[in-house]
Amino acid sequence: MSIPLISYRVTQLLCLLPVILGVVGTVLPSFGYFPVAGFHNLNIDYYIILWQEPGFSTMVVATLISGCLATSIALLLTVTIFSVFYSTSYWKIWHSLLSPMLAFPHAAFALGMMFLVTPSGWYARFLASFTQELTSPPTWHTVHDAYGVTLGIALGLKELPFLILMTLSACNQVNISQLLKVGQSLGYHPVYVWLKIIWPQLLPQMRLPIIAVIAYSFSVVDIAQILGPTTPPTMAVAIMQWFGSEQLEHRLLGSAGAICLLLLTGLLMLGWLVLERLLIGKDSQWLTNGLRHRLRLGWQWLGHVSQWIVWGVWVTAIISIVLWAVSWRWRYPDILPSEYSLKIWSRYSDKLLTLLGTTWFLALGSAVIGLLLVLGLLEAKKAQQRYALSWLYLPLLIPQISFIFGFQWLLVSLNLDGTWGGVVWSHLIYVIPYICLALVGYFKHFDKRYLTVAVLLSGRPQYSYWRIKIAMLLRPVLFAIAVGVAVSVAQYLPTLFAGAGRVSTLTTEAVSLAQGADYRVTGVFALALLVVPLATYGCAFLIPYFIYRRFSMMRI
Repeated sequence: MSIPLISYRVTQLLCLLPVILGVVGTVLPSFGYFPVAGFHNLNIDYYIILWQEPGFSTMVVATLISGCLATSIALLLTVTIFSVFYSTSYWKIWHSLLSPMLAFPHAAFALGMMFLVTPSGWYARFLASFTQELTSPPTWHTVHDAYGVTLGIALGLKELPFLILMTLSACNQVNISQLLKVGQSLGYHPVYVWLKIIWPQLLPQMRLPIIAVIAYSFSVVDIAQILGPTTPPTMAVAIMQWFGSEQLEHRLLGSAGAICLLLLTGLLMLGWLVLERLLIGKDSQWLTNGLRHRLRLGWQWLGHVSQWIVWGVWVTAIISIVLWAVSWRWRYPDILPSEYSLKIWSRYSDKLLTLLGTTWFLALGSAVIGLLLVLGLLEAKKAQQRYALSWLYLPLLIPQISFIFGFQWLLVSLNLDGTWGGVVWSHLIYVIPYICLALVGYFKHFDKRYLTVAVLLSGRPQYSYWRIKIAMLLRPVLFAIAVGVAVSVAQYLPTLFAGAGRVSTLTTEAVSLAQGADYRVTGVFALALLVVPLATYGCAFLIPYFIYRRFSMMRI
């Protein structure tokens, strides 16, 4: 058996086994079958208890609002940005900002948003500087609002870079420049060319990323704990609380809730597929109504306003994290701290260094292992077939909370619960698909003649593979490692369950500190959380530059 085929099988085992057994290990307890804890009778009692749970309907409503709002915001902003700014001077800015935005951990962005929109946050301080009525923090429900609106907005803004990246990948399958020329020759404004000609071809190729955004938005836990409703919380947070309860009946109740969330997410995915057909199907009248210019000014105005709002939120979120991390005294309604200090950093230095080392080790280890598996996977003959890698993205399409409980019991049975190996495995479930997404396009379009000539000249296939193919693809390979590191750093729920409280990272610590009252400590950990992914992305860009700065033809 060849190395690529071995890698293919190992990757299948690592990615599919936890999901399949995890779902089974969640379905059975939801029906009252949990032999380890003494429950042997199959029944639907826990679904009935779940339906009668106080606040259950509010949980469902908050989950629906936040998840639908997040997906809608991310998708509409992506459509608007590409339709208005593609091939303009602003597009270079978007392209250069994409990597830092992708590197930004979800928990850190949520903490930055919290610093902005709380009643005593930066936005309220800015308003207080223009009016005398806000001398004390207003009674706004901007954080932990009952319907999860703030949560949905934050999720939408954080998922925007991912959808932009996936759209760029989909654009490689469509001749954008030719379609723009043809559309404009028919009298269509470029915005309408995108809306009526290009996007109907891109949306089918964007189906998987959009469904992945839906799955994540409806099952997110870390951002929901920071910004989401609390009494009652979203379904994902409530399920996690039930799983963490000391009462075994609550764990079975959590299993029932996890399966309900899985079914709800599945229905919404089907809803998107139906909506997609309505939008770009043969009977879509808006595609053939002949409009060419009428609303172009409105779209352009919407694009510019949306762009500045997105950039404004991202920049102010970063600045607010930095300010809270170095502030010592910051009274309301002062816009800036009145006193700066690094005492908090000094006080928590030992803990920060320990967590930083743990986070870096887990992230880099997961990324390197994932990269090696993906490299072998992409070289396997089976991977060259159409839809051969569709199974790889299954973990992205199923809510984490719906199989993580069953996966934990798999780790317990293998004596991996609370170990570094178990945590790395839980991270690889998500690191491998994202690394594959980052590399599959480059490997697909690589000219194999380079490798053929190298093998003929050297007679050593393995040597030629690393010295020629990987050397030429060094930039995307390093970028894939950076993506893997960022994905690993962002893993909150897998670390929490697989680590069993014995393995802590900056992400788990930052989320737990978000519930505290000292924003200075939270700011310190939020800023430290940015170090690992941003430093990795920086190395991914600098290393190829220094290695190949004399070879302009190596810029792939």
